Amino acid sequence: MHARQLMACACTTAAVTATTCYLAFRYYHQPTQTKHNILCDGKGKDDDEEQIVLHESEDTILKLTPRKIDDERINNMVVSECCGAIATFVGTTRDNFDGKQVTMLSYEAYAPMAMKQLSLISKEIRNRWAVKKIAILHRLGVCPIGEASVMIAVSSPHRKAALEACHWAIDTLKAKVPIWKKEHYKDGSTWKQNKEFDPATLVGRK
Repeated sequence: MHARQLMACACTTAAVTATTCYLAFRYYHQPTQTKHNILCDGKGKDDDEEQIVLHESEDTILKLTPRKIDDERINNMVVSECCGAIATFVGTTRDNFDGKQVTMLSYEAYAPMAMKQLSLISKEIRNRWAVKKIAILHRLGVCPIGEASVMIAVSSPHRKAALEACHWAIDTLKAKVPIWKKEHYKDGSTWKQNKEFDPATLVGRK
């Protein structure tokens, strides 16, 4: 069962209204200043790309974006004179899966819940480890071969905290942030099941 189908099951279990379930699935574009698209696929107007900036400050960047992730720029943004370590994870689009040639990936997100979970991940990192700066970005829409689909960067005074926080963050993002991936091939496409995702997240159980 695809993760988006699991979301429907989770909604039913939570006994939410039919209207709420409908809004969760319907692609619904609101003005950028609201920062709250329901089902966001990165296909906004040319002058109004659906870049959802949950938080951007000197110490924390949390973002869903249809734009190319500039890993060098993000890495530089988490540099701090008080830190001796920066740990990064960059997930990129590969050109193959299970013997098939992949031409590109595309991503959709259930934006309100995705933003909530990214915020919780950032807060938990600071609760667990002595880190200085955090950046978590995920691509929406089309992600070509070789480009980054997700990036996490953490700076801290010492390497252990940065490495552990970065590792925990990507594992938790996979398990709790409702973002779905579609693989495109020369002869078709398919939504990929994220076996790490916990559907209980969608009904507020975790």
